[in-house]
Amino acid sequence: MSTRCQIGFYETSTQALSHPSALIYRHCDGYPDTEHGVVATLLPWAQDFAQHRGLADAEYAAARALVALIRAHDALEDYIGYGICGDHALHGDCAYYYRIDPTGITVFDAGDNAWTSLALHAKHPLTPTQEDTEEESHGV
Repeated sequence: MSTRCQIGFYETSTQALSHPSALIYRHCDGYPDTEHGVVATLLPWAQDFAQHRGLADAEYAAARALVALIRAHDALEDYIGYGICGDHALHGDCAYYYRIDPTGITVFDAGDNAWTSLALHAKHPLTPTQEDTEEESHGV
């Protein structure tokens, strides 16, 4: 059986978990801790993207992350691999939820697929960029 997940993108680290700016659905291989899992692909991508472009533009970051995921994932997934969640709601069949914001990637176990039942699985912080540090010191 496939391990489905959703990946939410947030403009700031304080944005409410239940209000992602962009949301992607991954049909299979949604595990966080495997060689071809979500973290293995997105953590290096997020670190590079944060340093060169910044993750605060969540919709653009989501689009570029989707490209990275498709490039790294099996080409046979052309028809069921990924989707855009226009309603920004949790799907009832996901095992994991990933929050990506300028500070890093946070992984949650999906539980019963309600925002309030997401349970912390792991945190993967990003190395702050010079721009991030300046924004925090100025209260931006």
